[in-house]
Amino acid sequence: MRLSPPKTISWSIAVLFGLIGILLQQGIIPLDTYPELGFWLMTIAFLILAFATLFRGL
Repeated sequence: MRLSPPKTISWSIAVLFGLIGILLQQGIIPLDTYPELGFWLMTIAFLILAFATLFRGL
């Protein structure tokens, strides 16, 4: 299996989701309506990076 580097847009979106997820999880951005949103944003960020690395052109 050949891996390819993710495109800049995929990487940028994943980093943005990851940073927001960390800030939510640490309570720096208070959001009481969805307490698990930080975890899910981090999961989505990881999946974006994983798929962008596995599939060429993402």
